[in-house]
Amino acid sequence: MTSEEVNRRLDDRDCASLDDRPITCPGDRGRLQVTVSPTVGTLSDGTVTFTVENVADEPFMTNHYRWVLQKWDGSQWRRLAPLAVPGSLQRIPSGGSHTYRLSAIKDSVAHSQSAYIAESDITIGGLGPGVYGLSTHGYFKSTPDDKRAAAAVFGFAGKAPLVRPTATVKNIERVRSTLVVRANVPKDERGSLIVSFGGGTPDVQLLPEHVRQLSGLLNTLPYAATDGIDSVQYVGHADDIEMVDAYLSAVTSTDMTRYGFRDYVFEVTTQK
Repeated sequence: MTSEEVNRRLDDRDCASLDDRPITCPGDRGRLQVTVSPTVGTLSDGTVTFTVENVADEPFMTNHYRWVLQKWDGSQWRRLAPLAVPGSLQRIPSGGSHTYRLSAIKDSVAHSQSAYIAESDITIGGLGPGVYGLSTHGYFKSTPDDKRAAAAVFGFAGKAPLVRPTATVKNIERVRSTLVVRANVPKDERGSLIVSFGGGTPDVQLLPEHVRQLSGLLNTLPYAATDGIDSVQYVGHADDIEMVDAYLSAVTSTDMTRYGFRDYVFEVTTQK
């Protein structure tokens, strides 16, 4: 997707819908001011900077780790990160500012929730081209009950990374209607994940950006078209297996158990 194509998609979006709180977007003039640069970055080597400036005469109380990255899927905003937020209270002093720098990595999966914990430099693998939103929130010191958000919409242009198995896959075998995919992991560090395919309507459709965060899905879903199978079992590092549950629980509602990706509907079972 070219920069021009992403820019056209940006024309239909503003940042007001990124948060339910009163919100400050780029161009708004108030006690907070927000800038984002560039409006469209490149996936290959670009970084988008998002700055919140406090022009009020009192501190803005916030948590620099409590940012939210979302992607527009064509009909709604979809959360991508983070999963967990350290509980520290910080501040942007009067006349001060805080800047986030968001960079994409082509081939990188998250092995734990801490992969998304960042105070300023946010680095996330598997992002594709399209429209994104970054937001944070807090309150002015004199009005702690009046929480408000600062946010910006921007885009990334370029070629989407492939949804493909990771380099850790060392062995694939078929056991009746299950395809077993194994990574080269010591026995005492292994976990197991089973992706079971079915019909019907999914509770939620996953974006490629969701799938590309997780080795457990990258090492199962690409094999879905294998003739005669109804499930794929991935035997890999236990941390990667646990990450699937942690990530899907964080970015979708807890009552959603049937996931969709492209033309497939599946459920996920993890075992330690």
